[in-house]
Amino acid sequence: MRTSRVSGSHFFAAAWLVLHAFAAGAVSAQGAATVYPVKPVSLVIPFASGGTTDTEARLYLQKLQESTGQPFVFDFRAGGGTTVGSAFVAKAAPDGYTLLMNNSGITVFPNFYPDLPFDVLKSFAPITATSDRTTTLVVSTLALPGVKSLADLCCEFMICPVL
Repeated sequence: MRTSRVSGSHFFAAAWLVLHAFAAGAVSAQGAATVYPVKPVSLVIPFASGGTTDTEARLYLQKLQESTGQPFVFDFRAGGGTTVGSAFVAKAAPDGYTLLMNNSGITVFPNFYPDLPFDVLKSFAPITATSDRTTTLVVSTLALPGVKSLADLCCEFMICPVL
């Protein structure tokens, strides 16, 4: 199975297209187009600062600030398995000035949180994938020297499935 990574240059190209799409769609009552963004943009990160999402966002936002001349402000709203920050964005004014940088876990919210204060499919529109990260399970070789696979780990903890 081949996986692809979204490089920084691809993200910036996609982000630039998104910004221009917003600008083209932002039309006043008189029909004159306005430029986006014309004020600071808030990026809600539903994780604690200092993690991988924070680090990644800082790289992207620096370039977006340089290219648009507008500040992109971090708003860390961790908690509830990212539902706190996600709910905040879902309830924000639908003007494109409050963005959410979340992981793919948002797609399973309805399965784990039946009383969400927002509808995942109706409240958000995906813009772009910003990276292709893999979560890895590791074990200390000193603590469990014989564990070389997930099956080994399961057997170590006496939950060995029938192989």
